[in-house]
Amino acid sequence: MADDFSLVRGGPFHRLMRAAGLARDDRWDPLRQSAAAIAVAWLPFALLARAGEEGHLLDNFALHARLLVAIPCFLVAESSLHVRTCRCIGRLLEDGWAPGQEGAVRAIAGSIERARDAALPELVLLLGALAVGQAHLWGHLDPVLARAVSWGEVTRAPALFWYGVVALPLFQFLAARWLWRWALWTLALFRISRLHLRPVATHPDERGGFVFLSEPSVGFSWVVLGNSAVLAGAGANRILHAGVGIDALVPHALALLGVAQILCFGPTFFFVRCLWRTRFAAIRDYGRLAAGYTRGFERRWIPRIGDEALLGSPDIQSLADLANSYAVLQRMRVVPVTRRALLVVAVAALGPMVALALIDVPLTDLLRDVGSTWLGLGPLR
Repeated sequence: MADDFSLVRGGPFHRLMRAAGLARDDRWDPLRQSAAAIAVAWLPFALLARAGEEGHLLDNFALHARLLVAIPCFLVAESSLHVRTCRCIGRLLEDGWAPGQEGAVRAIAGSIERARDAALPELVLLLGALAVGQAHLWGHLDPVLARAVSWGEVTRAPALFWYGVVALPLFQFLAARWLWRWALWTLALFRISRLHLRPVATHPDERGGFVFLSEPSVGFSWVVLGNSAVLAGAGANRILHAGVGIDALVPHALALLGVAQILCFGPTFFFVRCLWRTRFAAIRDYGRLAAGYTRGFERRWIPRIGDEALLGSPDIQSLADLANSYAVLQRMRVVPVTRRALLVVAVAALGPMVALALIDVPLTDLLRDVGSTWLGLGPLR
């Protein structure tokens, strides 16, 4: 059923999590799954690196960001996207935005769920993740970690072996799985946008009533946050181990911000044509209504200036209501995205990079300088 639609609760990996008792479709799923992922991927690696001759690997911030931050963020996104995509499809049906085409919406939702449940896409993603892990392990992709070029060297580097065979493939599989789900959601919105939709130009949300279409983008911000943490970890490696300044990472942060905004909100642009047509037609129709009403108002009341009958007349309130409706119409946007949603994704993309900047300027020094300047205790410049 479309009103029970879920973009995430399905597929072989989800069924595996359910069989292992890690997916119970409650609010504790992300915590259980994150703990299990850390126990399987990061903890053995850390113990092997500490016990062997690979302790230097523990200084790799990008590695810890992948296993301790990004993977949990990917899993938290599961719960967020389930709620938001279910609510999005439900509102399309319940609020009458596709009148007479509820069956088509349900058919689209059903086809997306069937694609979500298919085993082949996740199998291909898993094989690709394993292949990339092996390429890193054998040094073909110039990994940040130490290279191993022979089987003997691999077996003498158990932490590196675990990372290349288990930890890194798990991270890459979950990351690629989210790209697949993003593609499914993009397809769903594209197909829905082809239906005969009925937005309302004077809706108070100033997006024709379609502002709910941007809600899933906020859920995808968790995926953005995970990838931003990995980028910040790689930046920390360059700052602390290679002497690179924080300013050299600004282009990377801006690129991530741009890509994140495009991926999160790009699918909503499918509705621009529909919303533009609605706004154009409403401006024409409301213009005619306003012209007729104001002419009638002038004919009735302008010659009677000073008539006490005007006091309390509903004509005045109707004129004000018409003006308010026309003002809402004029402010209508043809992209169903709010500033709040844009800000959430921007914070997810740039937050870890801002935290990285504190490596160059420690927080205590920053607060002390701000406080001194505010109190007038610092030197004049």
